[in-house]
Amino acid sequence: MKLKLPFKVPSLKYGDRIHAVRDWLALLSALLIFLVASVAWNAWFFVNVTDESAFITPGQSAPAPILSALPAAREVLENRAGEADRYRIFYQFVDPS
Repeated sequence: MKLKLPFKVPSLKYGDRIHAVRDWLALLSALLIFLVASVAWNAWFFVNVTDESAFITPGQSAPAPILSALPAAREVLENRAGEADRYRIFYQFVDPS
């Protein structure tokens, strides 16, 4: 059973003879274009990132770190370290089998 579409689909055939050199040149040309575009994009991005004036406007300064959160973070980490010690020393694993 052949599928019949209501519209004509263009064929991808381009003739009876295969032109390998032309196909490779087209492929390499497209590759070269994409490579040049990629290098240009990366160079533009690198220049914009290394130019510090693009990101920091005059009068703008970095925010001060929140030092009031350090004691709470230290307490959380000490609690975790204590719990890790209890898992190694105090808690016992009972094999259910």
